[in-house]
Amino acid sequence: MNLVNWQGSAIFGPGSEWFWSMAQFVVVVITLGGIYRQLRAQGSANSLHRIESLQGQFASERMDYIKLVLALDLKYQATSTRTFANARPILNFFVNLADLYENGYISMKEIVDNWGRPLQVWSALLSPVLERQRIIENNPQIYP
Repeated sequence: MNLVNWQGSAIFGPGSEWFWSMAQFVVVVITLGGIYRQLRAQGSANSLHRIESLQGQFASERMDYIKLVLALDLKYQATSTRTFANARPILNFFVNLADLYENGYISMKEIVDNWGRPLQVWSALLSPVLERQRIIENNPQIYP
């Protein structure tokens, strides 16, 4: 039993269409594989850049100053309106993290590895401030 008929096969000239169709298929598959690898590499680079950018934002001098002012407010004034105003940049940062997670741009592992402890600490410190502000504004959806 002959599975492949090599009679009348040609690589050049008449009857070689099958070979060139196969060659085009192989080239297309290799090209698509290269594009896929390039897209994965680009995604990894974007993910790394995003994490570095967020870490830079959270560890910036401005954010450190805001955290210091907020910590002093919490120590001496507990839950004033000014405290909520000072807390907004930190709250907005964590809301941005939540938005990135919900949209699939960042994983929960990346959030926990990089901001897990600060997220726990600030959420515990700011929960009375948020509750007070929700009552004042009669809006339970402020920073859910």
